Amino acid sequence: MGDWKRIEYEILRDNMDNCLSVVDLESLDPMGVHSQDSIMVIPSQTMTNEEMRTLRNVSFTIARHFNVVGAINLQYAFHPKTREFQVISSSGGNLRTSRTSTVAAKASGYPIAYVAARLAMGSNLVE
Repeated sequence: MGDWKRIEYEILRDNMDNCLSVVDLESLDPMGVHSQDSIMVIPSQTMTNEEMRTLRNVSFTIARHFNVVGAINLQYAFHPKTREFQVISSSGGNLRTSRTSTVAAKASGYPIAYVAARLAMGSNLVE
């Protein structure tokens, strides 16, 4: 998967169908290197606005499809030349956050797990 990039999105969704992309992460290492062993940058540095918007919108669609209330972490394989992408991993839909979520929360300063727990208890993103 030489030319492919790994891109991750941290998404929050509430019970009123509001979605928020907290952060996107880009791995600087080739596909196949585990995210915990990889150098990640926040935000993505080599993606165009259109590419980032596409993956963000797909992330919102996935969160809505699975009726996620709380946080979901989505990992994509993305080919920059063909703009093809595949979902390679997801975690979320419950109060457990991924290991990447904790790194993203620390790097962004946004309390992802806390907000996800509040959303699960009925709060919404507008509050």
